[in-house]
Amino acid sequence: MSINQRLKFLVETQAGGIDSQFAEKIGISRGLLATYMPSDKNPDKKLGKPGYEVLSKILDTFPEIRSEWLMRGEEPIKKGDESRAHVEIKHSQSDLPLMVTVNDQGEENIVLVDTKAQGGYPTLLQEPEFYKNLPTLKIPHIDTTYGTYRAFEVFGDSMEPTLHHKAAVLGRYVDDWHLGNIKEGYIHVVVTKDHVYIKRVLNRLFEGNLYLMSDNESYSGFPVPKEEVLQLWHVTDGLINKFPNVRYEWRVKMSNMEADIFNLKREMDGLKKQLKK
Repeated sequence: MSINQRLKFLVETQAGGIDSQFAEKIGISRGLLATYMPSDKNPDKKLGKPGYEVLSKILDTFPEIRSEWLMRGEEPIKKGDESRAHVEIKHSQSDLPLMVTVNDQGEENIVLVDTKAQGGYPTLLQEPEFYKNLPTLKIPHIDTTYGTYRAFEVFGDSMEPTLHHKAAVLGRYVDDWHLGNIKEGYIHVVVTKDHVYIKRVLNRLFEGNLYLMSDNESYSGFPVPKEEVLQLWHVTDGLINKFPNVRYEWRVKMSNMEADIFNLKREMDGLKKQLKK
């Protein structure tokens, strides 16, 4: 990874992939930053090299970043991370190898790809440094010996009422999805070349695509061409952030019924009195 690629990595992880925000944070112009940034649309673009002043601004703004990594690419990225989990490459039936992090006991970690990291996830799938920067989760009933799991944060309301904004889902890697091994109608995390979707999936590979659907009826379904799909994760668990207060709602309904019955009884008593007259 060149120094320009490391700068792009910092923009993705520290500013959500927004060049202007990163430039403002470190105190330089967006135009100057653009001279250092690689471009997927223009891979032959001639790039400048950041000088001492720019590098110093970056290190002053993000003191947790190691100068050895920024300047020479020596891992780890952050100070105090020397003992953190290391990245391994798993064999995959897809064209892209699967990157995982492993703890000191040789067990696969469950990394969390939050909405901030999702902006760069499709383009950084094969960058080991990206995974080392992600938080890990320990979920008691999940055995990573028999599958690779990854957690993804939900953004927006397209999957309500099933999944709310800022909830998280746990996905099991589907290695052979392109052969049709897809649980029809179940929620999946679909990673494309430019987006991370959390949707219900219909297998339409015979038409050359996967069809994605939201649980929120306000959103329409849409196809994703199979050649655009980089990864597929079958959602097995939800790490929800909202709990419906069922007992309270039930008590409110019962209280309303009691009040209605009381009012009805009072009206009946009034009618009886009038009839006796």
